[in-house]
Formats: sequence, C-alpha cells, structure tokens
Amino acid sequence: MGKAFRAIDRALGGTQPPDRPQRFAARHPLVLGLLAGLASFLFGLVVSDHDSAMSLFLTSLFGIAMGSIFAATGYAERKRQARLERAQS
Repeated sequence: MGKAFRAIDRALGGTQPPDRPQRFAARHPLVLGLLAGLASFLFGLVVSDHDSAMSLFLTSLFGIAMGSIFAATGYAERKRQARLERAQS
C-alpha cells in the first residue's frame, strides 16, 4: 500500500520541491488546523439558524472535523517532505 502511494505521489509531481504554502503546512500543521477549523466554525454560524442548541453543536462539530482534516493533511505533508529529503540525500 505504501509503495503504491509513493508511486502515485511521484507520478503527480511528488518529487518537486515544495512551494511556500506546502512548507507552511508542513511547519505549522496545528496552526493550519486551527485556522481552518475556526473559519469553518464561523462559516457554519453564518449559514445556520441561531435559535437551536443542536445547530450550535453541529456547527462546532463541523469546525472540529474540518480543523482535524486540515491538521492531518499538514502532518501528511510534513512526512512527504521528510521522505523527499531522504530520497534526495
């Protein structure tokens, strides 16, 4: 499974040096997750009805889920860049 992922990554340009947003995501995955989670939470507050406690709970859950997804993506990018550095050495 890992070899297949690396082959797909190489085919999609995974051997290219990371650009600026990718370096930021790899250096600060928690900041990325917090910013994405906060933005998602605020977006959910804007589009939801404000009279329900369940709505606030679901909006909070949405923000936490999006923040977790973005943080996990940042950690995956960190691992990809470390693998890229090992391969170039």
